Order: sequence, then structure tokens, then C-alpha cells
Amino acid sequence: MKKISEKDLCRGEWLTLVQSTYLGKDGTAYNWESIRRSGCNGVVVIIARLQPSGRYILIKQFRPAVEGWVLEFPAGLLEKNDAAGQARQELLEETGYTGSVIMIGPPLQVNPATMDLEVRLVIMEVDENLQENNNPNPRPEATEEIEVVLAGDDDLIRIMTELADKGCRISASVYYYFLGRFGAGMSAAGSSGKILQGQE
Repeated sequence: MKKISEKDLCRGEWLTLVQSTYLGKDGTAYNWESIRRSGCNGVVVIIARLQPSGRYILIKQFRPAVEGWVLEFPAGLLEKNDAAGQARQELLEETGYTGSVIMIGPPLQVNPATMDLEVRLVIMEVDENLQENNNPNPRPEATEEIEVVLAGDDDLIRIMTELADKGCRISASVYYYFLGRFGAGMSAAGSSGKILQGQE
């Protein structure tokens, strides 16, 4: 595919709808529509665990795009090329916890069919014995509605199922991560929950 031209179809405050024209291998020109995010260098997604309990720090956030709550990992826009610093800041703002960065993953594509946004996965640990983590105080932005959800390996599936039963959506990243972690055991343990059976 060879790119011939590009033009903006619609520009908003944060998103731009772009039409790109490519020359296909058959010599025909094809138009593709995609979305670009402005004002950032990508997104950081944070997988954080409390130590020594091993509980995961998740959030339940209201998302206007789906008009409902979504169970997610803490995340935020990467405003500078400092994934570690941005991850620490986002974790503190959204959950109130102070953590240490263990690993930063490479740039990843989430939905390359429609968006050019890159995601960096950041693994963090939170020492729950530190004084600042005894009584965490989240500081979300005025436009954010967030509730912290703590879940260990032994009750994660139950919590996901209960939230889904109440109408909360499950982020694909959360589902993929824990399906990879627990494998077939996740489906077996959650056989009574609609989110794990794919039922309506």
C-alpha cells in the first residue's frame, strides 16, 4: 500500500477524523478513515499490585463514550516522554497510592484499524505498609468519576462477575490480562458468571 494523500474530515478539541488515500496492489485508490489523538504522546496503562497482599489495584470509571461504568486498569495520557513519571502520577491521582515502577513495556498498538494511538504498559508495585499507602486519597480530575477496586487472585473472578451482573463493562485489557494469567482456570472458576461465559 502506498499513501497518496491525506485530509482532515473533522477536527475536535482532542480527536481528529482523518481520511487517507492509498494506492492498492491492484492499482486502485482506496480511502481509509482513522482517528488521531492530539495533545499527547500516547497512553500509559498501569498494572499495579499491593505488596505483600498481592492484590491488584483496579478502577471502576464512568466513561461517557459508552454511557456507563467500566472496570479498568489505572491509565492516563502520556503528555511527555516519561512513561515512569506519568505512571506514578496517574496512579496517585486515580487511586491515591504511591508506587514503584518495575517494568515499562514497548510501544503497543491497541486498535490500529482505526487509531494511531500508542500504549505503554507499566508494571508497578505498591508497598501497602508505607504510611502514605495506609489511607490512600485519590485526586481525580473534575471530569473523572472513579472508584478504586482491590482484587486478589482468589476473588478477582467473583468481583468481575458481580460488577458485570450490575451492568459494569469490563475493559478488554483487564479481561485479556487475567485470561492470560489464569487461562482455562478463569473460565472454569467463572462458569456461573455471564461475563466469563459471554452470555447476554
